[in-house]
Amino acid sequence: MRDIPEALAAALEQETTSLAFCWRIERADGAALGFTSHDRALTVDGMICSPVPGMVPSALAHADSVEGGGMDVTGALGSGRIRADEIGAGRYDRAAAALFLVDWRAPEAAVLLASGEIGDIVRREDRFEAELKSAHADLDRSPIALCTPECRARLGDPRCGVALAPLTHVARVTAATGAHIETDRILPDGALAYGRLRPLAGPHAGLDFEIVASAGGAFDLREAVAGLMAGDPVELREGCDRRFSTCRDRFLNTDNFRGEPHVPGTDSVIRYPSL
Repeated sequence: MRDIPEALAAALEQETTSLAFCWRIERADGAALGFTSHDRALTVDGMICSPVPGMVPSALAHADSVEGGGMDVTGALGSGRIRADEIGAGRYDRAAAALFLVDWRAPEAAVLLASGEIGDIVRREDRFEAELKSAHADLDRSPIALCTPECRARLGDPRCGVALAPLTHVARVTAATGAHIETDRILPDGALAYGRLRPLAGPHAGLDFEIVASAGGAFDLREAVAGLMAGDPVELREGCDRRFSTCRDRFLNTDNFRGEPHVPGTDSVIRYPSL
């Protein structure tokens, strides 16, 4: 059961309601934003929620089961808070989001309707449409650690333990053609593969882009970054292919290797003795 504050419950029983939706969004770049469907700013859960015209959710069904719970959100662009260029730059991708229902006369009595992260978000002329993925979506993932020859840790995370500072470099772009980038920082071939590029200026500042291959000062991104130009400062972080040999020879970190490189694979099942 959902606990509804008495003040909000009383507002729901009125013939003419004074209800509004409020959103709290925390982006990956650290920005925390508040929005409301009301025509003036409201303070909810300690955050000022600014008006965004037409920002309303689709129908939301609440149940005690773990299925469903997602919704779509639409709103108007050009309000000064949600900008088309930030959507295009990926600022809202996988942002944490929470939806509240409030009585705009007493917004402190708010009830949380849904929470999760923003999935697909697209622009349609002067509007945007975003998918709010329920936190229950995480339950679709297997909680059991698989047996894999590759390491299941991520380079630099607590399980891995490798220090990232020596593997992080500041460089300047010398050429950018689609997903192919060249910089003034020369590194060993393959050092940046599976690493990331983070622009330090421009519309993509603070966002991470995956590197799939590298050679010297050149590398290829998984996707092109529009607007990245020669002269732009970037931060480069080396990557790891998660192989045991790489962990042993490059990082000297086999004690923390989170994989089973010596466990026989499925091909061992079909082996037979030679005659």
